[in-house]
Amino acid sequence: MASARAAVLGALCVGLVCGQVTDPVTSDVNINCGACKGLFDELDYLISKVPQYAKIDLGNARMDSSGKMEQKQKSYARSEVHLTELLETVCTEMRNYSGFTEDQPDGSKRTIYHRYQNRPEEKGPLKLQHFGWSVDTQDRLRLACDAIAATIEEELIEAYMGETEVAFKKKACKYYCDKANMGYMLNAWYGLDMDGNRLAADDTEYDENGRVDAERLRIKNAKELAEKKKKEKAEKKAEKKKKKLEKKQKAEEAKRKAAEEAAAAAA
Repeated sequence: MASARAAVLGALCVGLVCGQVTDPVTSDVNINCGACKGLFDELDYLISKVPQYAKIDLGNARMDSSGKMEQKQKSYARSEVHLTELLETVCTEMRNYSGFTEDQPDGSKRTIYHRYQNRPEEKGPLKLQHFGWSVDTQDRLRLACDAIAATIEEELIEAYMGETEVAFKKKACKYYCDKANMGYMLNAWYGLDMDGNRLAADDTEYDENGRVDAERLRIKNAKELAEKKKKEKAEKKAEKKKKKLEKKQKAEEAKRKAAEEAAAAAA
């Protein structure tokens, strides 16, 4: 399929054997890792959004034994048409990603790329903790994403159509992330947080197979908002209690001073 990614591939994948994961697609190994994970996360999310009733026709309609025209159909999600359309635009989502580096307890540094922009299922503020927004970073993520997608396009489409993409994406991105010593970036695909701790089902937008799922994302967001509301309510209650205590202490202090003044006057 001719696309803009073909030009990107020619410019960035020097020494790459097309259709195979061999050498990094850009000179920035960190970017390659972040772009690879972002590519598959966005694909998984967009596929999860397709309603079950969405179908596409297969071939020409035929007449059945009763004389009625019959049209064979299949699910639109994961069809070659669907996946080809997704690959044309999916890497534009890198504009919603950011990167940052954080210090570790052992004195080392850890680079992380993540999506900071909310999806429709997410209500509330943007994920700006450790925010490292940079147009340059987004542009480089986009270029690497396009290059990776172009390099493994045929195999990627076959994997998603055959529902074997979980093993495929883990193998593909492990190659890029191992080059950058950033294996932790893929922890979410295994149900773990960045530090390797197991995540509860309602604490992650990834399903049991490591795929971003719109419904999981909605459930996670609802829990986060409920916890935030509960925390704010508790803080408001604590502040009210604190003010009440301060008021009582001031009243007692005023009463004590009045008693002392009265005793002094009587003396």
